[in-house]
Amino acid sequence: MHNPAGALPFVAALMVGLLSGCNEAGARASTGSGPTTSASTHDRAFTLEPPPVPDGESLILRRHGFGPDVASKPVKVDGSYSIYVACQGGSEVTVVSRVAKTETTVVCSGYPSRLRYLTESTTELWEVKADKEQEWVFTMVDAVEPK
Repeated sequence: MHNPAGALPFVAALMVGLLSGCNEAGARASTGSGPTTSASTHDRAFTLEPPPVPDGESLILRRHGFGPDVASKPVKVDGSYSIYVACQGGSEVTVVSRVAKTETTVVCSGYPSRLRYLTESTTELWEVKADKEQEWVFTMVDAVEPK
């Protein structure tokens, strides 16, 4: 049997198209079955695990969400603390200290990044700048005191 001219390139292109759509992100993008921008945080399932609290450090605050978020009330701090931030969906999110007026960009790899802070303030107020489709989580911990 003789293949019509151009049949082999068409079959190869079809196979490449099918294989590239097999990963989760490709399938979600092509079918539109992923979360919509109108869904609230409560309508979505979180897939990122909150970063663990390291030994010797105590939990101050843990937050988890999709898209932008503004802190509703100040958190008490003693001047030395760390934040472990993880995000996914998009390239990066920005963590904003509204008291210290600093902005720190975190790469969205799904793995936690550690942000270390020293401040003279006894309170802190946080904001997360993210796109609506980006999931993020952060764990704020009190730093270990030197011995």
